[in-house]
Amino acid sequence: MAPPSLQIKKSSSNKTKTILFILQLAFVAVIFILWFGSEPIRVSKNLWILFLCAFPSNFISGIIPYDPMIIYFAKYHPMFWVVLVGVASTLLVEGINYSVLRTITNLKVMVKIREKHFVKKLIDLFYVSPFVALIMAGFLPIPYYPFRILVILSGYPFFNYLLTVFISKIMRMSCLVWVGHQMNIPDQIIFLFFIGIIVITYTSVFIQSLLKRLCRLKKLEK
Repeated sequence: MAPPSLQIKKSSSNKTKTILFILQLAFVAVIFILWFGSEPIRVSKNLWILFLCAFPSNFISGIIPYDPMIIYFAKYHPMFWVVLVGVASTLLVEGINYSVLRTITNLKVMVKIREKHFVKKLIDLFYVSPFVALIMAGFLPIPYYPFRILVILSGYPFFNYLLTVFISKIMRMSCLVWVGHQMNIPDQIIFLFFIGIIVITYTSVFIQSLLKRLCRLKKLEK
């Protein structure tokens, strides 16, 4: 049995982690409310709006695409400032993601998932070259949220993770900002691009969910 002093420290540490977890979720919730609840905020061209957009775009799995926003704001602001705001806001969100997901994965259910053979194989594959894998995942136009979860399940260090985010997002956002700044794409095209990504993303999620249900039904029939 642990000494009383250690038990008190452990209890205090758990309370602190819980409070931080709640505060982080509350902060993100406020950003979501501001973004979805105010039309003037959504239509503004102020760079603070680009900063706020990073939260609904990058928190856990994200619900709106961020790339069209980078292209859009690059039309109205110097390239340096758009990249700076985009990268800084993404780093902040990914820091929160890491903390929130680590708290969630410490739950008993997630610990059991981590012990599954398939997950262990996935972690082993990831650790062949995690730094390069994360930079490529952050730079290429592929779903990034599985890598967020893999980072936590594998115990990849926090600062190493943020470094990969920093490098990959500078590369990616520099390309997007160049496109927006040099090509001067009409707002209507950017909007269609924005809607198109949402439709494709949620359609693929719906199809995956439907296929899983069909597979379960077939197993039950057998």
